[in-house]
Amino acid sequence: MEIKRLIQKSMFFLTIFALNGVCWALPFTITPRISLPTSIPAGGSATAYYLVINNTVSQRNNNYVKWLPPNVTQVTSGGTFSDTCGSTFNLTPRGQPGDGCTLQLNITGPVSSSITNQHLHLFVCFPDGIACAGTNSPLNVTVSGATPPTPQEIMYTSNSSNHTIRFAPVSAAGVIGPTTIAGSVGGTGDFLLGISFNPMRTVLYISDSLNSNLFYCGVNADGTLNTCLITGGSPYTDQADGIVINQQGTFAYVTSSINNTVSYCSLNPNGSFNVCTNVGGLNNPAGLTLSPDGSKLYIANSGTNSIVLCPVNNDGSIGTCSITGTGLNQPGAIAINPTNTFAYITSSISANVIVCSINTNGSLSACTPQIQTFTQPFGITTNSAGTFAFVTSVSLNLVWSCPILANGNFGTCFSSTSQFNGPAGVTIISK
Repeated sequence: MEIKRLIQKSMFFLTIFALNGVCWALPFTITPRISLPTSIPAGGSATAYYLVINNTVSQRNNNYVKWLPPNVTQVTSGGTFSDTCGSTFNLTPRGQPGDGCTLQLNITGPVSSSITNQHLHLFVCFPDGIACAGTNSPLNVTVSGATPPTPQEIMYTSNSSNHTIRFAPVSAAGVIGPTTIAGSVGGTGDFLLGISFNPMRTVLYISDSLNSNLFYCGVNADGTLNTCLITGGSPYTDQADGIVINQQGTFAYVTSSINNTVSYCSLNPNGSFNVCTNVGGLNNPAGLTLSPDGSKLYIANSGTNSIVLCPVNNDGSIGTCSITGTGLNQPGAIAINPTNTFAYITSSISANVIVCSINTNGSLSACTPQIQTFTQPFGITTNSAGTFAFVTSVSLNLVWSCPILANGNFGTCFSSTSQFNGPAGVTIISK
């Protein structure tokens, strides 16, 4: 038994020597038959061919490939060459006809020659699986033109019931993962509502519609919130409702339903508000959003059952506003899809979401209620691909995921509780 263990141990070390440039005393010699591929296109494949030669003076039957690198498979029949090695193959003594065969390998992904784990390299063995040999020409293949992975998207919600901000991963299929508390904001009696990031995702803004506070919170690298402060420069006496930050991170736009105003506020470098200017003439404004290019501001004007459309000037100020999207029923929140072709508007009173087409001048038309089972829909946003809309329900403690069809309408929505607690405002960012 001791002699057998010594033989097995010596044969094991012979397999290791094959990776270190030593080919003598090995059961096989394995060399490229033609030049080996070094790259493949993304989603494509390539073929490698090796000659496997019996390195002994005896007939060797039932040899086989024991290990292959990841992304590599053996072609065992119908190969390019007539002497393609099968799943097992017989070889005559070295130097005689039939002492070798062509090992054909299909490569469908990257292969690294620098991996030290021998189980992740090509090894051919005698039937005992102990006497094996590798090759001095291991595969080393890269993938060219690979499509970068889709960035993970993260959903943030302002949870009105326990004054917290929660965040959760969102898949490309609209599935919301488990939520985590990003941080606590305010205290008992606060009603966290509007929520918006600066462009660098380093500051999160939250409105408290009951206590007239606007919070700005630093965002840590892991997505949690750092210190949350009440920002200065507030022009409100009551109720800061919706909030949105422009693409440059230089202005915030905030509605006040009590004052019937929208304000544009310049931002200091630390994220706090600087100077704010009120624009009146609204009627119980609620949520608001900017067009993807930042040139237009849309405000849900629930008192007139319409949307107010305001041009945004180059200096961040608001131009002359107009009414659009009439015939709505107390609109609450509004979201614009990334291609600026559809607007999505929640109506808690009618338990529905309305989809409106966006005309070239920014006005809304062809507003159509979606036939879904919503209960008090509140906040709304879309993912970066414009393939899903996400709708919050404060009363049901959930968020609906709604697939967006080619015509802008919703497919069948599905819900996720995911430990939400009175979710109101909602936004999605890419990570």
